[in-house]
Amino acid sequence: MDEASVRAALECYWLYAPRDQEIAHAMYHDDAVLEFPQSEERFEGKANFIAWRSIYPAAVECKIGRIRGQGSFWVAEVRIRYNLLRRRLASTAMARPLAGRVPVRLSPLI
Repeated sequence: MDEASVRAALECYWLYAPRDQEIAHAMYHDDAVLEFPQSEERFEGKANFIAWRSIYPAAVECKIGRIRGQGSFWVAEVRIRYNLLRRRLASTAMARPLAGRVPVRLSPLI
């Protein structure tokens, strides 16, 4: 995947994450891994991401800040509101070029 495609996939994800899980999760392979280091939650498999997010109890709004990266390591700074409370997150996507997997880690910014 070239850099323009990775950037477009991250932008699409954060644009659609609050309202259309099927479109948002198109960037993931079926065996992708999602980790939340702050809560030690780990989800394996795209179907599990979608199932978990479909029952998420809060209303979510996202605003993309900066997206930076190259090669197989990318970071998206995103401002997220949960039930009107603001949070800032750094989302890192690390693609394994040969396997095509995209492990994603979401961490709060301090």
